[in-house]
Amino acid sequence: MNALFIGTESYAWTTQDFLQACSRAKNNGIDTLFVKVADGSHIWYGGLTGVMSLLHLMHQQGIDVVPYQYCYGGATLQSEVAIANALLTNGYIPCLDIESEWLGQIAWCTWLVKNLYAAVYVTTWANVVDQSWQALMPILSTATKSFLPQIYTPYLYQVWQTQYETVGIGTSRCIPIFALGSIPLMTEEQKQASYALWEYGQLTDATLHSIAHITQDNVHRDAQAYAAWKSSEQFLNSGTPTYDTGIAKSWLALYQRGFYMGVPLTQEYSTVNWAGLPIVTQQFSNARAEYDGTEVRWYQ
Repeated sequence: MNALFIGTESYAWTTQDFLQACSRAKNNGIDTLFVKVADGSHIWYGGLTGVMSLLHLMHQQGIDVVPYQYCYGGATLQSEVAIANALLTNGYIPCLDIESEWLGQIAWCTWLVKNLYAAVYVTTWANVVDQSWQALMPILSTATKSFLPQIYTPYLYQVWQTQYETVGIGTSRCIPIFALGSIPLMTEEQKQASYALWEYGQLTDATLHSIAHITQDNVHRDAQAYAAWKSSEQFLNSGTPTYDTGIAKSWLALYQRGFYMGVPLTQEYSTVNWAGLPIVTQQFSNARAEYDGTEVRWYQ
């Protein structure tokens, strides 16, 4: 995941603004946009129907979208969880922004993880020990797909890994968020791994390019990848398989790293895994892909 957060500026955005954001993201090596959809119990963009229409529109542009919400807890906690569960029900994994209001609120965290329908993303402090969150993080981790620590300063860059490990959260479960104050410190390894950036209005295209390593070679490589994908239309009566699905994006990411799964032999189709759970599958000349709604797994 190479992600970019869009901040509160999107509250008053038009449809065209969001389409431009999708285009800008793709042109700068960003594959995922985090979009704020709620603040406490207040759902933006005209309510849940408007939110879902917006997320679907952005997804149709070939961008993964993660809706995020600021959670205050307390009196609005029940509504915040209801919003998260509505997003989960509609096929999106939300990101919960949980910060200072939750200090010491073990009961809130316990209720949260008990009532979520499925695991979510959680973004919070990078320095969780400094913030005295030692008791909260293990509880949150039981319902968290990945943590997104907010690494906004050089100090936070230095301490976040140690402090997360101190509370029992390994860095493999984290997608670090870098900002203007910490982007210059990113290593090449961190640029190749999953990361998120804060924030859309603060970062120039040049900065995004420097992180994603967008070069003319990348352009030629991706054009070659699409040509390989499209070649399947020669023998598929149904035409070229859709190129903006989760499986297609995983195929492209592997291609970009030098792993070729072959051309698609089928469209995506619904089936079940060996445990009887619903999945989406697609056959390739060198492999089979399975998507369970959370991640794509490849079998050769």
